[in-house]
Amino acid sequence: MEIMGQMSEAKVLANHIYEYKKGVRHMVLFTCNRRFEQQACARVCSQRIDYMVQPAGRTNVNVYFG
Repeated sequence: MEIMGQMSEAKVLANHIYEYKKGVRHMVLFTCNRRFEQQACARVCSQRIDYMVQPAGRTNVNVYFG
């Protein structure tokens, strides 16, 4: 079940990055489980997009980028 959750989070993040790069969004707020934080940040960083991480409760983080 955890792998399916990570896959769906990865798809949502990929869509956000796509929309940002196309100019549909100027800034993105992506909320994910802390377990996915490093992967999410690495993905955004690999696209050379500035980002910031903020805790969002005990199990989640917000990744702002744009």
